[in-house]
Amino acid sequence: MMAQPMVNRRQLLLGAGAFGAAVALRLLPWSDAPVSGQGAVARRLPRLLGHPDSARVVGRAYLRLVPAEARPELLARLIVKHLPEGEHTPAAVADGELRELLLDGVRQDFQDGKTVELEGWVLSRTEARLCALVVLA
Repeated sequence: MMAQPMVNRRQLLLGAGAFGAAVALRLLPWSDAPVSGQGAVARRLPRLLGHPDSARVVGRAYLRLVPAEARPELLARLIVKHLPEGEHTPAAVADGELRELLLDGVRQDFQDGKTVELEGWVLSRTEARLCALVVLA
């Protein structure tokens, strides 16, 4: 009989969170209009999340935790700076591709331990910042 690897609670929660974000983002309707400029990006990114009421709750909690990030253009810059083309990515890709790149960023956040605990939930920094944009939009 072969021993199966054990999964600890943290790994399970992080994996479930990443999976949940991936499912939520994939089920949303998308427009394929690329945009440029931090202000335009800050307005575009919140549309990538469903359930705006839930996103606002998470976003408010994040902004209470990190009030220094309470500017839409700053949040947009922090979100897109890790994308393959950095701040130029949103202008170069349609929403569907941007969504996939953001999901990759969420997964990478979990792998790198770039998470934040809000209201008992463990979220990636990218997710939390997207939710904060919903509040500020």
